Amino acid sequence: MTLRDYYNEAEESAFITQTGAYWYAQTFTATSAYNTDLCKIRGQRVGTPDTLTVGLRATEDGVPVGADLAVATTDGNAVTTDAAGEWITLTWESVYPLEVGTVYALVMRVASGDSDNRITWILGTTTEFEDPYAGGQFCRSTDSGSSWSAYGPSTQDGLFEVWGTDIVVDLTDIATVRRLCAASNNQFWYEDI
Repeated sequence: MTLRDYYNEAEESAFITQTGAYWYAQTFTATSAYNTDLCKIRGQRVGTPDTLTVGLRATEDGVPVGADLAVATTDGNAVTTDAAGEWITLTWESVYPLEVGTVYALVMRVASGDSDNRITWILGTTTEFEDPYAGGQFCRSTDSGSSWSAYGPSTQDGLFEVWGTDIVVDLTDIATVRRLCAASNNQFWYEDI
């Protein structure tokens, strides 16, 4: 498994808190075709948020749309409380093939979260007032993923990594047919060999 798409270093950091109906997402552009096995987000815990869920979704107009293409969960209560956060590894329940050049979204939610029990996604920012990750944007939903909008200044993106493996095509079931062809006197003959 190899690190494929990412924004994992920042000049400075900020935090965005995920609670209940407030869901957050980071969109990214697949730089190659591959099967994604897992993702990582940089975050920290406050209180006991219980289950942290991240879904992989399609996007439209730069924001998440539709249902999860892949989903991963982890125990949010096991995430560090350290202010620097940690890389939280989330393994998809099933591997999902990503297409090169397609924009996807990592959608984070904590269904039972509230102001005292939450996961905080660490955002990277730049001091140069430029977009730190040009392949996507940070998004927010205030209604549990029903509608989405870009969120925050364009100088912030959620720290993330998407890991995967090459797409392997199994050629064992492909039959090869060779034909001998001949043409003469306005007639055409062929024979499989």
